[in-house]
Amino acid sequence: MFSKLPNIIKLNNLKIHLTKVNILLTSLTMTSIIFVLINIYLGVRVKNYVEQNAVISQKLSDTQKVLTALESQDQVVKNKILEAEIKSIHDEYKKLIASYEDIIDLKDAKVDTDQMDELLTFFQKETFHLQVQISQYLMQLSKNKLTN
Repeated sequence: MFSKLPNIIKLNNLKIHLTKVNILLTSLTMTSIIFVLINIYLGVRVKNYVEQNAVISQKLSDTQKVLTALESQDQVVKNKILEAEIKSIHDEYKKLIASYEDIIDLKDAKVDTDQMDELLTFFQKETFHLQVQISQYLMQLSKNKLTN
């Protein structure tokens, strides 16, 4: 009976060792699965970051192009051209108002102003057309200066 005892102990030890090996293998398998899942998760995150980086890089590139275009324009020159155009229109308007007031004064004095009315209307039309042409010319100069 006691002679079988070492064999039983050996079998029990073997069972214990097999159980430990089984637990170790299960732990290694679970750890491997966790590492694979983490790797997949991180791969997806990296892919998303790469895509976001591409979108942001494109936006940055577009913004830099717009900034470069704006910097190449001389805003001071543009503003001076527009200022001159506005002043010209303002001065012409003042002259037309003064002429109109003179005609009104003459009408009040019972002077025949039909010819003056016709001339004033003609000058108003011509001044408007001239202003349009000047404006177009100034804008063309501005565009030419910006492209050169």
